[in-house]
Amino acid sequence: TLMRKITLLLFGIFACWHASMAQSSDWTLGVGGTAFDFAVPAKRSLSVSDWNWGVYLTATKRVHPMIQIAPSFAAVEIRNFSDLFPDQLQTTGRTSSSLQGSIAGQFHPLTDKKFDPYVTLGGGGNYLRRSLYGMLEGGVGINYWIDEAVALNVQAGYNYMFDFEDYMHYRGGFRFGLAKPVDTDGDGIPDKKDKCPNDKGLKQFAGCPDTDNDGIIDSEDACPQDAGSKDLKGCPDKDGDKVVDKDDACPDTPGLAALQGCPDKDG
Repeated sequence: TLMRKITLLLFGIFACWHASMAQSSDWTLGVGGTAFDFAVPAKRSLSVSDWNWGVYLTATKRVHPMIQIAPSFAAVEIRNFSDLFPDQLQTTGRTSSSLQGSIAGQFHPLTDKKFDPYVTLGGGGNYLRRSLYGMLEGGVGINYWIDEAVALNVQAGYNYMFDFEDYMHYRGGFRFGLAKPVDTDGDGIPDKKDKCPNDKGLKQFAGCPDTDNDGIIDSEDACPQDAGSKDLKGCPDKDGDKVVDKDDACPDTPGLAALQGCPDKDG
């Protein structure tokens, strides 16, 4: 059938995109099922029985930490339509195929989070009833990132078609990162989340190193090679006199700061 051929074509495009964009961590690719609903704009109640089912393919390109550009393509078999608008399909019968292409901007207010809601606005065209109609679309969606490379995606929105009938669209599927995030220092923390991207560090310190393992990152540690206390900016004080060992003339005997850490027993 036509829909089966279109579905195979979409998954073929998916494979080609995945191969060609595999080196770009700013790209993702999405694929899944979609539904067009002409009933809600026609002031009917929301009902799954009114939905027209198909498949969609989309890609996103990050152009700003909060903004992505998203071209998309959908193929839907229109079955639940002619009872709503009998005049629109007089020449084509009760079924028709809808091929929709669009490009949209997406605003993602929460960057680099597992829970990734967004608002989308764009436009394109819909080839339906052997004619091409201009279209504007807007909606909201959510990505839930299972890991760095795979997310669950749902989206719903409103499509305004020039010289034809408006409809709601619904999507559900998966979003795939097309490459591993860049990790310059190889510490397993992507550069976009790594506060020290050029120095191998620890996850609990957002990628920054703590060479002496005293819980103070090297950039804030006055003695990065010797474990110490936070009160003394990471420097050790063996005798506990509050004079750090590197400045203590008597590091093994408690003393006075005024005497460089040495004791004065007779005062």
